[in-house]
Amino acid sequence: MKTLLILYLLLVPDKEILLYRQLLHQSESNATVAKTFYERLKNSRTEKPLVGGYKGMSAFMMSKHLSNPLTKLTYFKTGKNNLEAAIKADPASIELLYLRFSVQCNLPAFLNYNSNIDQDKKKILAFLKNKNSGDEDLYERIYSFMLTAKQVSVSEKKAITTNKL
Repeated sequence: MKTLLILYLLLVPDKEILLYRQLLHQSESNATVAKTFYERLKNSRTEKPLVGGYKGMSAFMMSKHLSNPLTKLTYFKTGKNNLEAAIKADPASIELLYLRFSVQCNLPAFLNYNSNIDQDKKKILAFLKNKNSGDEDLYERIYSFMLTAKQVSVSEKKAITTNKL
């Protein structure tokens, strides 16, 4: 019984992470939500790398909705530093790699933050091969994103949908 409880606690995301996923998704098109997301995480001093990754994503989302180029760049650098620190702390986290992949896929090339696309994509595709990841919410978010990402080839998208990875 203890083993089942431990497995459940390890595999099911906590409510905090589910909230951050939702805020991230909503903040893509809503500046007010982006500000709420950022304000919620800006002073976080958590030891959890995943929360640190979402802290970085909140700064990226703020950058997206600003008009002043210098302010945008400041938020971008903050987001990049937070996300990279989180990945350094937990390099095996598929969620952190997915967050970085999604950012790098959507940034303009002149920002020069795109060097991890291929390696992250390989790990993400390997993750998608295992439909029993234990975190259905994360699996669905990654699955949906990969089918729309320009950096994922037509053949890779077909392999994802047919589960022939």
